[in-house]
Formats: sequence, C-alpha cells, structure tokens
Amino acid sequence: MDERIIAIYCLCDDCLKALHHVENPQCQMCDAEVMTTAIVAAVFFRGNFESATIE
Repeated sequence: MDERIIAIYCLCDDCLKALHHVENPQCQMCDAEVMTTAIVAAVFFRGNFESATIE
C-alpha cells in the first residue's frame, strides 16, 4: 500500500507542476499532500478522511 500512496503523491505533484500551480507560502502542507490524502481516503478508506491521516 505504501508504494501506491507514493505513486499517487508523485502523480499529484507532477500534475500540479505541469499546471504551473503556485502554492501559498504560508501553508504547512503542500497541495500535492492534500490531494493525496483525499484520494487515499476515497480509495483505501471508503472516504473516511480521519482514518487516512497520520498523526
């Protein structure tokens, strides 16, 4: 499962770079990480975001 999550992150990051996305300098979590969390929650945890995050 770890390899799939890494692959999802890489795809999200590459898509944002291809779109020339500019992130807010004040953010604590990059946009690719936010997208990855949402996708992982939907795919692996049936939409449960709380189970998808690591504290």
